[in-house]
Amino acid sequence: MGVIASAIIGVLQFLRMPRRPAVIAGLAVLWLYVQVTGAGLPARRAFLMIAFMQGARVFRRPRNSLAALCLAALVTLLLDPQQLFNAGFQMSYSVVTALVVMGAPLSRRWEAAWRPWRDLPEANWGWFRSGVTSIGQEALGALAISWVALLASTPSMIGNFGLVSPGSLVANLVVIPLAMAVISAGFASLVAGLLFLPPLSLVFNHAAVLLIKVMAVLVALGARFPGVYFPAHFAHPWMAPAALVLVLGTMLLGASLRWRREAGGFWPPVLALVLAVFLGVKFG
Repeated sequence: MGVIASAIIGVLQFLRMPRRPAVIAGLAVLWLYVQVTGAGLPARRAFLMIAFMQGARVFRRPRNSLAALCLAALVTLLLDPQQLFNAGFQMSYSVVTALVVMGAPLSRRWEAAWRPWRDLPEANWGWFRSGVTSIGQEALGALAISWVALLASTPSMIGNFGLVSPGSLVANLVVIPLAMAVISAGFASLVAGLLFLPPLSLVFNHAAVLLIKVMAVLVALGARFPGVYFPAHFAHPWMAPAALVLVLGTMLLGASLRWRREAGGFWPPVLALVLAVFLGVKFG
């Protein structure tokens, strides 16, 4: 949904549409996309969060990703309280919350740390040094996001699916860019269809199918490596939500302390997950 929202906003900005009509039109198109793609619960949850973020822009309020996320979760639960016990709801909101409060600052921290030629003036780097710096920062930023997603999803993954998947740390770096390309191709196919360009729509559809097949092959190959995942389960059912609350709680506490080094930096959520796994998880 984020990819599609970015694409819609980019088109409207290119057309120089005023801000308020652009937000209204963009949300209408995004909702249409949600309906066309089956109106799945994850898509509707993402739409609500994006709608609240864009609504803040319309009413000229300071944008707060965490507040928008909490409001989206509240509206979702008001519409369907049973969602609280849904694995998709738990994992979606826990991971996105983690990315907002910990993923973004950790990514910035790691990107800032990658300066292999920090003693050389940037004006003298040249294209090679600039390229290495840029690629390294992008890779470290993506790795930070994947790492935080792994921390936040592990309690729910164990509780709902009986698995620990350390291999997802690497898999996300490969699969997520491909998945974004698939979604972009699907959206482009939809737009081409609305413009009565079936041949172009067919090209985008075939590109998406090819990328999906590549993803399936890569996942199947990756699952064969030892240590990619382990069967695991909590000793008691209540431990899974307790571990999730513990990990997210330490993330929120770290964010409130601005991840200061004297307060432990980014280590408390890691230690919280290790403690939960050590005390409550049985492998095999």
